[in-house]
Amino acid sequence: MAQLHLLVLTSVAAIENGVLESIPQALEKVHEAREETEKAVDSGEWKPPRPGTTVNDFVKQDAAFHMDLERLAQAAGSKDLSATTRQLGAVLTGCTACHLKFRVFPPAKSSK
Repeated sequence: MAQLHLLVLTSVAAIENGVLESIPQALEKVHEAREETEKAVDSGEWKPPRPGTTVNDFVKQDAAFHMDLERLAQAAGSKDLSATTRQLGAVLTGCTACHLKFRVFPPAKSSK
């Protein structure tokens, strides 16, 4: 998650400044972190925290998400600012979809 967070921040700054070369570099770190996630999933250490979801559901959604990350790298690598911006939107949509399905958020604090 930390590497994905940094990727999003890096991507926004790269798009803002027209320096798209930094995006593929940030993606390398995401792919390295994914290996750790895969180990946890394969070993059974990680289990979906929400009822009604399965490890297989997560693996499928994660594979699709990483395809979106690859398309982000391709757009940035071709220095296509518009395509990179659109693809970052698709990546963010993927983040939200995964969080809504698999992440358990802490209860909101009361504003009393």
